[in-house]
Amino acid sequence: MPDRFVALLDLISSAHTLSGIEQALQNIREVYGLANVIYHAIRIPGVESESPIMLLTCDPQWTSLYMQRDYLRIDPIIKAGRRSFLPIDWREVDHSSVDARHFFAEATRYGVGRRGMSWPIRGANGERAIFSVTSDVTEQDWTTQRVVCLRDLQMIGQLIHDRAIRL
Repeated sequence: MPDRFVALLDLISSAHTLSGIEQALQNIREVYGLANVIYHAIRIPGVESESPIMLLTCDPQWTSLYMQRDYLRIDPIIKAGRRSFLPIDWREVDHSSVDARHFFAEATRYGVGRRGMSWPIRGANGERAIFSVTSDVTEQDWTTQRVVCLRDLQMIGQLIHDRAIRL
């Protein structure tokens, strides 16, 4: 794994466009056997857009639905990320509200992934982002898979954020 990890870091560092970063997300998904990989810059000082950068491997219909239904407003992962500096296992996020249950049901319907891990990112200039990975493995396999995610993907998420903001 270390060689693939270093290769991913090199791929991200050498991306010259946001599309290049999106290609790196595809590679991350393949290397780690994930359902999807998502980088979402939520706030960039000086940029008026509410979701200035969203790079992901999800079905484009999910992205369209997410924006159309203004899911940024109710997304339980985004809400949890606003309150945390630590990685967030989606199992620990409140699923009890009607909005949360609806959101996760829609995400499942569009193949986002039943399980996930997210890392809130706070940038040096006040930017906020969240980096997430998802999986469709069993609960037991996710417990094992997330250990690798915790170890490697926090650094990968920070590097993606740094590169995306620079581009």
